[in-house]
Amino acid sequence: MDKTIRRVTDIDEQQAETYRYWQSQSIGARLIAVSELSQQAYAFAAAFKGVPAHDYTLGTDPQGRRANIADVVDEAEPRV
Repeated sequence: MDKTIRRVTDIDEQQAETYRYWQSQSIGARLIAVSELSQQAYAFAAAFKGVPAHDYTLGTDPQGRRANIADVVDEAEPRV
């Protein structure tokens, strides 16, 4: 990961660079990032309200295993 600090002088160029970065990532990587951000947002909202955060997942499969977005994206075949 590039941790170079850059001064933004043109907001349109910065937005274009961000768009190019996310387009260069795989669909799976983008889905994982969205899932992580969503989980963090729900945890933040829960903490703000004083409610304990929960483990937000996609649920369970028929065998009772918990599934999260990383499991779903990485698997070649869906769970039955």
